[in-house]
Amino acid sequence: MPFCNALTNHMCITVAASWRPCCRFNNFPLVDINQVDFKSYQDSDFYKSIKSDMFSGWSSGCKKCKEEEERGQTSLREVLNKTLSGSSDIEYVEISLSNNCNLACKMCSPTYSTFWNKLVTDNQVLNDYYTTTIQPTISVEKIFSTIDLSKLKKIKYLGGEPFITPEIKELFEFLEIKGIIQNIEFECNTNCTLFPTKWLHYLDKFKKVTIELSIDGVGLVNDYIRYGKMWNTIEKNIIKWSKTDYDVNVYSTVQAYNLHDMKNVKELANSLSLKHYSSLLVVPEFLSVHTLPLDYLEIIKDNYNQKYFKSIKNNNKFAELTKFTKTIDNITGLHLKNVVPLLYNFMENNNESN
Repeated sequence: MPFCNALTNHMCITVAASWRPCCRFNNFPLVDINQVDFKSYQDSDFYKSIKSDMFSGWSSGCKKCKEEEERGQTSLREVLNKTLSGSSDIEYVEISLSNNCNLACKMCSPTYSTFWNKLVTDNQVLNDYYTTTIQPTISVEKIFSTIDLSKLKKIKYLGGEPFITPEIKELFEFLEIKGIIQNIEFECNTNCTLFPTKWLHYLDKFKKVTIELSIDGVGLVNDYIRYGKMWNTIEKNIIKWSKTDYDVNVYSTVQAYNLHDMKNVKELANSLSLKHYSSLLVVPEFLSVHTLPLDYLEIIKDNYNQKYFKSIKNNNKFAELTKFTKTIDNITGLHLKNVVPLLYNFMENNNESN
C-alpha cells in the first residue's frame, strides 16, 4: 500500500495556474486555481481516485516514484512520508508563478520556458511537438487567501527559472509580511545561468535553504541539452553555489542524450563535495532512456549508470528520437554528432536499415 502523505497535507500549483497532485504526477486534468478552491479540488472525484488507487496499488500518475522504488532509490513519496505528518494541515507547498526562463532544455516545453515558447513561435516545424502558451497571471495573495499556513514547513518554488522571475519577490515578501518566513524551509532548482546575489538577503531569512543545481551533463553535453548558455558560465556559478552555506545538491534528469555522461556529472559533484541526485525522464517519451537500442546501452553501461538499467523498457520510439534530434539540431545549430557521436552513429545506421 504505497500511500503518500502528499495527498493529505500538501498542495501544488502549476505554472499554468492549475492544481496538480504533485510536481511529478502525470496526466492530470487542468483545474483552474482561480475557479476552483483547493478544498473543492481535494474533494473532486479525480483526487479521490488517486487516494483509492494508492491504497490498493499505485496510481498511474505516480510512475516516477514507483520506478525509483523498484530500482532501490529513495522516492519523493518515501521522503514526504517521513517529513510530513499525514494530517490535514498544509505543511508543504509546491508553487510556480511564471514560466520565464532563459534556456530551452531539450526535455522541456513552452509551458515551462519562455525561450522554448519563442523557438516554437519562430519555427513552425516544432508545431509537430509543441504548442505555444500564454502565461496566466498567478497571485500569491489569492492562492493562499483561504489556506491556513500556520503549520507550513516547506515551500518548493518551481519554474521557469526561479531566479529570473520577478514573481519570486512577491512570494518572499508575502511570507515575510505574514511573519512565517523564518519557520519555513525553501527549496528550488536553478539552471545555474546566473548567481542570484540580489535575492540572497531573502534566502537568508528562511529556516533552511536547499538549492538543486540542474546539471544534465558536463561541457558539450550540457550545452547541447540545456540550450542557451555555455558550460563555462554554468561551471562558474556551480562553484559559487558550492561555497555558500545552503544545502546545495546536483540534480540530473536522466534521458537518452545523457545516460552515458552521468558518471561525469557524479565526478563533478564529488569534486565540489556535493551530492548527486537524479531521476529518469518520463515525458516526452521519445527523449527517455527507454528509446535507446540495446546494443547502444551495452556499450555505454558503466559502474555508475548501471543502476538505471533495470528500469529501462524499450518503447520503440528510437525513430521519433532520431527525427526530433535532426529537427532541433537544424534549429539550434548544435549537432548531436559533435556531442554524442556514438548515439548519432546509431541513428544514422537505423535510418539506413529502414
